Amino acid sequence: MLPAFAVMNTTWALFYLGNRAMRLTLLASSAAWIWNDLLWDAWPALLAESMAAMINVRTLLRLHRACDEQGEMPAINAPLRNVE
Repeated sequence: MLPAFAVMNTTWALFYLGNRAMRLTLLASSAAWIWNDLLWDAWPALLAESMAAMINVRTLLRLHRACDEQGEMPAINAPLRNVE
């Protein structure tokens, strides 16, 4: 059940959502995959999915900081701006 949820979320996120919403949805998928990997003791997959989740969290934090600096909150489908 968890892998099916994660695959559907990932597909929905990549094809239908903007950057910020996509990354939030991918975090939900990552949580499902991480739980599944823990359940089945799939340690290499757990490591890989944990890294992917950390990258998504880092990107979301950078996106949020960029919005704070500009004094505006973009629409949920707004593309990622240059935050460096």
